[in-house]
Amino acid sequence: MLTSTTLSTLKRSYWVVEIELEERITEITCFNPECSNRIKTTIEQKRDFLISFALKYDATVLPTCSKECAQKLLNILGDYKEIARKAEEARQKMRKKKASSDDPRNQHRQT
Repeated sequence: MLTSTTLSTLKRSYWVVEIELEERITEITCFNPECSNRIKTTIEQKRDFLISFALKYDATVLPTCSKECAQKLLNILGDYKEIARKAEEARQKMRKKKASSDDPRNQHRQT
């Protein structure tokens, strides 16, 4: 059976632990640009998201607040990836065209 002294000691201990955890918690904005929700995370998790995973796995983690936001973010990134791919193809075509026009064998002699 718990005595009132034991109970008050437990409450104080819980309170101290709660304060220590609150000091270690930070907030990250959901990475879906259409969302303004904030995600509570520990400082260690935030460090992992932004630094450790990039160094260890050569990957970036973009935290989202829900599965729906994660899917929307993937769709947005997919659209940008497709635009970037098309832009790179266009740049390569222009480089090839410029290279072939700079080639002396393709230039006409003027006499």
